Amino acid sequence: MPRGREIYERRVRPGLGQEDEGAFVVIDVESGDYEVAADEEEAFARVEARRQGAVFFFSRVGPGGEAVPAHRIGAGAQR
Repeated sequence: MPRGREIYERRVRPGLGQEDEGAFVVIDVESGDYEVAADEEEAFARVEARRQGAVFFFSRVGPGGEAVPAHRIGAGAQR
């Protein structure tokens, strides 16, 4: 999902530190709203509470802050 990765690189990654490696990132690809948490369900619940019905990009924070894509769910998600 190019939009989710773009938001990750521009808005999320610059604020990540070494302590975030392995954390989950969930991004609303329309608004750019996101959450970072150690638990995937926690990150999703927090952003989904604000952005119900959105399409989400899921990622883990890899070495050096690199995005390690997980999956996407929400309105319009393709299988």
